[in-house]
Amino acid sequence: MNSNVENVNDLLYKRNQYHHLVDSLPFVDTVPADLEHVIKDLVNDEMKLILEESGLSESQLLDRYLDPLPFNFTPNGCLYNKEIDRINNGAEMEKLDFSRYSPISSHKDFKTKMNRIKMLMEYSHDSLINLELMDRYKEGSWLKHLDSLTLLKLSMEKRKKDLDSKLNELNKRRKLSQIDTANQLRSINQEYEEYKLRLVH
Repeated sequence: MNSNVENVNDLLYKRNQYHHLVDSLPFVDTVPADLEHVIKDLVNDEMKLILEESGLSESQLLDRYLDPLPFNFTPNGCLYNKEIDRINNGAEMEKLDFSRYSPISSHKDFKTKMNRIKMLMEYSHDSLINLELMDRYKEGSWLKHLDSLTLLKLSMEKRKKDLDSKLNELNKRRKLSQIDTANQLRSINQEYEEYKLRLVH
């Protein structure tokens, strides 16, 4: 059907005042010039029905469609909301308290000092264990991670291929349906013209 259009600037959808705001394909593709008035009448009828149903003018309806989506923020005490509150209030992020990881140098309670030292020893021991585990299993863990990424990539590629196939099939059916409809409209219009000629003669 596009071969019947001589100039791309004559596309019907570009004659719409707000065509640049539409981010999806128009349902009506480019049609021959002899069917433009039919399509325009259908579109105008649909626009009238939409305006009557909404009870608004065209500009008011467009403004309502372009309103930002409402977002009701309800704090519930979760960590995310607390962090959002901190950012909105301009407060600084709480820094890590490294003092708890340093030994007590001046404390009169000997038991408290010993408990702190034991805690630091446990932290150090855990750190050494983590380093040993990482050194022993790093290659195997990384290879497993790469395998999981490869499987994820293959799965996403298969999903994309399936979606592309479905999209192409949908576009083909849509195009064939529009071509068939255009042919029917052209045939009906031709019969109408022939009928008018017979009435004249």
